[in-house]
Amino acid sequence: MANASSNMSCLETSIVTTVVLPILYFFILITGLPGNAMSLWIFLKKITFKTPTHFYLTNLVISNLLFCMIIPFLFLYYAKGYLWKTDMVICQFTVGIVTPILYINIYISIVLLSWIAISRYAILIKHNEKTCHGHRSVLRRLFLSGFLKSFRQLKFAKILCLSVWIVVVGGTVPLAAYYSITEVGVENIEACYGKQVETGGKTSQLGSLFAISLSFICFLVVFVLYVSIARHVYNIQKSATIPGRHRVYNKVFRNVLVIQVVLFVCFLPHHIFRAVFVGLVGTCACDKLTTLVEVKNIILCLAVFRSSLDPLTYLLLDKTFRRHLNNTLASSQTTQPSNSMLTYKLEHRTDCSQITVQVTKCIETPKGEQPFQYRYRTMETQTHTSHL
Repeated sequence: MANASSNMSCLETSIVTTVVLPILYFFILITGLPGNAMSLWIFLKKITFKTPTHFYLTNLVISNLLFCMIIPFLFLYYAKGYLWKTDMVICQFTVGIVTPILYINIYISIVLLSWIAISRYAILIKHNEKTCHGHRSVLRRLFLSGFLKSFRQLKFAKILCLSVWIVVVGGTVPLAAYYSITEVGVENIEACYGKQVETGGKTSQLGSLFAISLSFICFLVVFVLYVSIARHVYNIQKSATIPGRHRVYNKVFRNVLVIQVVLFVCFLPHHIFRAVFVGLVGTCACDKLTTLVEVKNIILCLAVFRSSLDPLTYLLLDKTFRRHLNNTLASSQTTQPSNSMLTYKLEHRTDCSQITVQVTKCIETPKGEQPFQYRYRTMETQTHTSHL
């Protein structure tokens, strides 16, 4: 029922809210759930030698899957929320549980992507230390050997991810509880999709501004790293250097560029408009409020759509994930060998190399020739010195 309205909230609904947004969230669910589920399976079951990047990406996948679980409630909220009352259980669940999980996913993703960018930059610095022997200041040496070195350690990555979850969840849950109990309340009979739920009160708006400020710090960090790496790439391309340095710098440059694009395309519009929304909503007239809220919800949908694109991000950021995904897809398409051909495959994998030996017994040759022909092939000795 489009164009239904609540006099108490002066917030109307339109086809954008009741049709377009549910369709968008349904699309996010059907694209994000399979890709992130397969990604989690690869990270947990297939990749035995894990780097800090693998651990950051695993936590990102877990956050995305947690968000996929609450998408059906967002679908129902936008499609039927104008028929619910704020004292209904489904409305209280959406406000008190679904909304916090949505924002937990957003801010954990921003922080983890920033840590991955710093980790990639730390690899560049490590390689630069091996190839450059110039004099550095004491402060710079401490920064390079201490802070950035930690980002290349798996133990530090585990502690960092745990701290991120504690800080983000610990900051979001109390604010969400205050928002759902005090600001929205359960005594009024206002529609669930109404002004009070969509705009919140002063406390939740101040919390939003604080989270936006921290997010802009993350955006700035990634941008500075991107500019720094771009300067490194430009300088080495002007000079005659060994090809290995070009490859390392270009891979790190590509990875940080991917993270920057994700942050700036998916997250930055939401945070810019969110700040504008908080500033305007207090003085916005009723005839403008509907448009303002719908724009906010569409841009929020763009921010969470990043969860569906993350499996593509994993492919670009990590070659080990890319190799295991290719092997998984290839093995699912191969058929069982026939009686005329037997394939024996032996794999030996260590932390540093992978050796594959394959022996194939071919079909019987025509009469008069040697009864069987054997071919032996030893292939694929790969050395993994880093996961760029």
